[in-house]
Amino acid sequence: MLGRTHLVAGAIAGEAMAAAGHAGLLGLAVGAALGMGSAWLPDIDMAGAGISRALPLGRLPSRLLKHRGPTHSLGALALYALLWSRWAGPAFHFAPYAVGAAVAGYATHLVLDALSGGVEWLWPLFRRPVGVRMVRTGGALERSAVYPVLLAVLFWCSWRWR
Repeated sequence: MLGRTHLVAGAIAGEAMAAAGHAGLLGLAVGAALGMGSAWLPDIDMAGAGISRALPLGRLPSRLLKHRGPTHSLGALALYALLWSRWAGPAFHFAPYAVGAAVAGYATHLVLDALSGGVEWLWPLFRRPVGVRMVRTGGALERSAVYPVLLAVLFWCSWRWR
């Protein structure tokens, strides 16, 4: 999926976690921001991705890692959840919903990429991508249906949960 699709899906997931935690309006914004940033993160292994271009040394991981490899696995998701729950959340005094928002955002990336060809869920045990090819990345279906529908859901959720 395109970066913007991942960002919108991450925002929805982050807001959902904030809404479940009764975080209020500011909490919804924080949840959306954390979900968006986390949904962008797995593509650090791709040189042309927005996150690789945005970070000072962002292209370095793409030279070391295969795209949709380690960063697109359940192991990476579990490590990310552990880092957030044990270090980032407590260190920055984030509310519990913020940890959930970050992890949910990361998870949306994996699910969306599984719908556009597959990810190596159990890397390094099994290095075969698992998923379905329902949507081609950047294709007509993503541009005309998936992204607009996710955007509409984001606006509806933002209005409903405020």
